[in-house]
Amino acid sequence: MNHKLKKAALNFYNKLITFKEWPILIIFLCFVFTNAVKNIIFYNLLIDLSACNALGSCLFSKFFISFVLYLILTRLKRKYLFIVFYVLQTLYMVINLSYHFSLQGYVHINQYIHLFSETLELIKHSALPFNVKVLYSILDLPFFIATLFVYNKFYQLNKKNLFKPVIYAALILLIIITIKWDVNNFEPKKFIYDAYSSDLFVISKYGILVYNIVDLIKLGDTKKHIKYIKYGPVVSKESSDSINFNVIVIQFESLDAFIINRKYKNKYIAPFLSELSNNSIYYPYALSYHKAGSTSDCEFSVINSIEPFDDMPSIKIRNYEYPNSICKQFCKNGYTVEAFHGNIGTYFNREVALKKMGFSDFYDIRRMQLREVGWGAPDKAVFDFVKTKLMFQGSNFYYHIITMSSHEPFIFVKDIYKNNLFSDIKNEKRKDYYNSISYVDGVLKEFLDYVKTKHPNTYIFIYGDHTPLIQKEDYKKSCFIKNGFMFEFVPLFIITPDSKKYKEKELAISFLDIAITMAEASNISYNFKTHGINLLNYPIKDGFIPYRGNLYSRKDLFKKIKQINYK
Repeated sequence: MNHKLKKAALNFYNKLITFKEWPILIIFLCFVFTNAVKNIIFYNLLIDLSACNALGSCLFSKFFISFVLYLILTRLKRKYLFIVFYVLQTLYMVINLSYHFSLQGYVHINQYIHLFSETLELIKHSALPFNVKVLYSILDLPFFIATLFVYNKFYQLNKKNLFKPVIYAALILLIIITIKWDVNNFEPKKFIYDAYSSDLFVISKYGILVYNIVDLIKLGDTKKHIKYIKYGPVVSKESSDSINFNVIVIQFESLDAFIINRKYKNKYIAPFLSELSNNSIYYPYALSYHKAGSTSDCEFSVINSIEPFDDMPSIKIRNYEYPNSICKQFCKNGYTVEAFHGNIGTYFNREVALKKMGFSDFYDIRRMQLREVGWGAPDKAVFDFVKTKLMFQGSNFYYHIITMSSHEPFIFVKDIYKNNLFSDIKNEKRKDYYNSISYVDGVLKEFLDYVKTKHPNTYIFIYGDHTPLIQKEDYKKSCFIKNGFMFEFVPLFIITPDSKKYKEKELAISFLDIAITMAEASNISYNFKTHGINLLNYPIKDGFIPYRGNLYSRKDLFKKIKQINYK
């Protein structure tokens, strides 16, 4: 009896799939299997889990999904659709993994749309860091190519025997999964409208597909974004009859908190800034708001004293007039308010957004008529232009300068500057980073010496925008991961007209503290909202810093990042 059953089963399978068709099916199954494996690895890399731990539990469902999906595509007898879908899937993984490895965040559809031109600019200047784990995205490439060679034969096999039974089984399984899907604690408003804290929650609980559906729901709805901006309490002050002070703010590209005291061959990488840490008001650890808008988020949060969004570049939000901008407070007090940057003004929409924030003039590389070297104008050329402006500056002023020369991949000053101290460093990325920081450190010293001589009644704020986009094996940067988010720390220096000195040793600060400190330093009348504190009123007191939907103790943040520094 058993022999007859085996023979009957064998006859059934021979009719279903012939001997010649088995190799074609095996090739396709190998492609589907490796595609499922790369999907599992992709998902687990995004939420910082070990892919190997999840392979056993996820492989069947991922394999089944990939099998059904590609079965449908091959049933259409249009090879180009099969190719286009695979390329888009792979490209999607590459983009998401590259972004996550660089910023420890999750790229949104809004970012694809708003940062398309910026991404092309980064690619053009080789400024996107590469992580070898991105290669998991092409794990299935050999079997994909093999499937292309047997595509027409597999189409016939699919049409004849596979399509209907598999689709019926898929529908039954989909019903079962839907019934069992955990909808308890499902909070649609939490992750649809909260632009600060939803990403990890959605991806870890519901997967990348739901995450992107949420993006589509929010796509273009700027009114919702504006509504959910989290302003702080109102702060105000009437100016006294005493003197008003000028303010210069310098946003230093890729200036890491740890680099200030880092040495090579017993010499400081940035000797001027290292010296300045002992001769100014120095806060070693300022939390950077470096999110969906990349570097532009940094000036956005500093100037407006609000946290930027997680899901789109805040500086590109439409129909927003920046009512909380500190620039507008300076304008009301009769200050000249101008910004300077060595890149093109269209990059991150700065030429539009900065004027809406209240800057009367924004000087980019074109407006300054400077020559591009590598990417953008060298910082020395920008500082020299600002010095020329200062020669004829009569009224009180607030100048905001954004540096460029130390931008990833740290190669843009190699043709104009070389510090031989680093010539024997074998790791090219670390050597280039040290060299670019050394260059900006030197030109910054020259510029500040001029300002202190010609405009002694000026407060100067210097802060890093974010940590370098560099792998941990190349350089240990000042950041840590908590709750699935990266906490990046940069230094802040405040140079006062009377050369006050103070070094914070217990508490972290944030970008939200800078605007209120600028207002107090200049002695202007002001009225705006902020969660920040006056950093000139030291020693500051412990409190909480808002970040991605939560509040974090200043003392705890300082302690955590300091421990990493000493490891």
